[in-house]
Amino acid sequence: MADTIRGLIDKRGLSQTQVGDIIGKSQSYASLRIKGLAPWNVDEIDALAKYFGYSNGFALVDLARGISSKEADID
Repeated sequence: MADTIRGLIDKRGLSQTQVGDIIGKSQSYASLRIKGLAPWNVDEIDALAKYFGYSNGFALVDLARGISSKEADID
């Protein structure tokens, strides 16, 4: 999950501060999750999914599992 989210963040060129704003947390909080050092929670995954154009967090989880039609989004 962390790799998928990091790929989407990198593709959009988002900063850690911007990601923190999307999930309603600080830059340092977002940094730990982007680096894979702490897990994303369900609300954060849902907020990120919506930001990236997915219907909900489940669609982003499907992308991470390799079963999404939007898989090309993270080349």
